[in-house]
Amino acid sequence: MPSATEFSDELVLSFSTTPRITFDMMIRGLPIPKRSRRILTSPTSSMGLLSRLPMEIRVAVLKLLDFQSLSRLSRTSLKAKSFVEAMRWYREVMKYSPNILAALGKTDLLKYHSSVLVRQVLSETKCVSCLQEFGGILFLPTCERICRDCLERNYAYHLTDVAYAEKWFTLTNEQLQSIPIMRSIPGFYKLRTSILHPESHQLVSIKQLRQLAIKVHGSPEKVAELLPPKSSMVVVDEELGIGLSKCGPFELLEEFHKAPLEPPGCDLSRLKFNGLLPDQYPGMASIHIPSITKFGHIEKGHQCRGCRHSMYKYSVGIVLLPIPGYDIPAGMAPMPILKALAVRLRAWPDFRAHVLQCEGVRRLLAGEKEETDEPDDPVQL
Repeated sequence: MPSATEFSDELVLSFSTTPRITFDMMIRGLPIPKRSRRILTSPTSSMGLLSRLPMEIRVAVLKLLDFQSLSRLSRTSLKAKSFVEAMRWYREVMKYSPNILAALGKTDLLKYHSSVLVRQVLSETKCVSCLQEFGGILFLPTCERICRDCLERNYAYHLTDVAYAEKWFTLTNEQLQSIPIMRSIPGFYKLRTSILHPESHQLVSIKQLRQLAIKVHGSPEKVAELLPPKSSMVVVDEELGIGLSKCGPFELLEEFHKAPLEPPGCDLSRLKFNGLLPDQYPGMASIHIPSITKFGHIEKGHQCRGCRHSMYKYSVGIVLLPIPGYDIPAGMAPMPILKALAVRLRAWPDFRAHVLQCEGVRRLLAGEKEETDEPDDPVQL
């Protein structure tokens, strides 16, 4: 394996694979929103009451508006249009990540997030759950960055429908209106599980649902009392007279009740996780998000070919335990951890450091035949 000084950027980049595994089955393929072409003929028209405010206050007010409100304001006059489009945070979101606005608009979530918050999340890099990895996914209801592992394993970032929320958290529809309710986009989705949703659903995030339930009922302890007896939710085989599964409706509701409201701050792939629990709405509130540096550089994150190679080698039985170069905790199945490493996105500096010590990369450099699903597209810096 070459020394650290012999690893050129080009060589390191050759071990970056396109993030197919992570993003293909989330929200995708939406038409990009375009600026209004409405012709405004009065360059001297005002912005109404906003025109009377000092400049700094006017800017502060606009920062509080969502992009839908800004778009409507920009269509009122040429002066308003010029003022809105002169705002740096507005221009940068429209330039670097208009697909985020498309997703927020299509899911009816655009009105919940201020324009400056959307721009702020573009400048961030870390996952808000583990606080460690590159957050290459935007969770739309909360407008937060999250990594693929935490999106799958942290139940705070799962979804449920409005009827379920009303029934099992004893909330009224009026109370639920105080948190973001998204309209899902019909289609095929896949994260841990895959599912086709030909129709749209009204969904809420478990994180915001739990926060609302605590506010309405008074305390986490009061919310915990809403969890029904397990016997009332067990699916029973009528012939055998026994419960069919330990991974049914009660277990899922129990996980929703235990969903953390504070960041776990650790690698969730190394903790016990019931992968058999159903996820009815996988990836339906998530979209790929780049990170924009203060110099305007776009960081989309890199997945490691070496880690993917190790995952496939183990899956076909070529690599056996213990796996050199991979620290698998005692009592943990290797495959979920290897998969987590294979789909993990890393910002360029972290990716470069990782490649220098990756066992899978070492094997590939030694000439081992690469195990993969299909050829990758070229990757650009």
